[in-house]
Amino acid sequence: MVDVDRIICADWSKEPARRAVYQANLSDRVVRRVAAEVHEVRALLSYANGLGGRTLVAFDAPLGLPESFITAVRAAGAPPAAGFLDWLSTASLDHCTGAHDWSLAAPFFRVPAGEGALGRFEAAARRQGVDLRRRIERQTGGKSVFITAGIPGSVGSAARDLWKGLVNARKAKLPFSVWPFDGPLDPLLARDVPVVAETYPRAAYATALCDAAPRARMALSKTKASVRSSALDRLLSTRWVRATGARFEDLDRARSGEDDFDALMTAAALLRCQVQGLPLWAAPLHAPSIEGGILSTGSIDLTLPETTFA
Repeated sequence: MVDVDRIICADWSKEPARRAVYQANLSDRVVRRVAAEVHEVRALLSYANGLGGRTLVAFDAPLGLPESFITAVRAAGAPPAAGFLDWLSTASLDHCTGAHDWSLAAPFFRVPAGEGALGRFEAAARRQGVDLRRRIERQTGGKSVFITAGIPGSVGSAARDLWKGLVNARKAKLPFSVWPFDGPLDPLLARDVPVVAETYPRAAYATALCDAAPRARMALSKTKASVRSSALDRLLSTRWVRATGARFEDLDRARSGEDDFDALMTAAALLRCQVQGLPLWAAPLHAPSIEGGILSTGSIDLTLPETTFA
């Protein structure tokens, strides 16, 4: 549990028009859609700055790199990188054209069609001492941040957009910090400027929808309207919602679209963690200045097999 006034949760689709942002206010325990036009990183951080107080801004896009990647960058020596934010300040975020030219300077790629295509990129990275996934992604079966397209669940395009947005916001002198790269969460929040962090929808689903622990990460067919509706009905009937008096607005938007659904569900999960004192992240963090940390993973058991919402 951290000392925070509000938590803003952004479903950061690679298509700006599809992005959705919901806000959980701790004072009245209400979750509602952010009505402002905040489909770009700078706009969202400007909105968060305007609220004042202690604001956590959670994106469902990766923040961090595999430790082995930074180790390889340091060995290459140009430019040296102390951690993720240091690397990001000078990174070009370029695509390579194929596995044959994957490099530290151009690590992002689209997986082409054909058997073994991803394996060829993984082998190319290994030859340079790089595992394409962070430890948390290996634990959860998540996709590498470097994959921008070509396979289901790729996250690279959203990550590149978020990372570029953060760099531009820093250049524009917009006040914010990034957890855990800039330090522990409570001291960052105490500065009364927005704190950016990463979250994980499959952990959020489990935290929002499962009253009892232990909770495993949860898969959910969010593209199906009937499943979204059933999940929201389940959320409203949980013991934790009734016990805490949590309220949810804009439910019709969440029932009608998967992006709104994800943003609302993530806000619900993080609100629950706060009001019931559940840990926000899985501790201890592995190489936090490089690989980062993911909110909503502390309230689930990452060693359990994934479940599916029924």
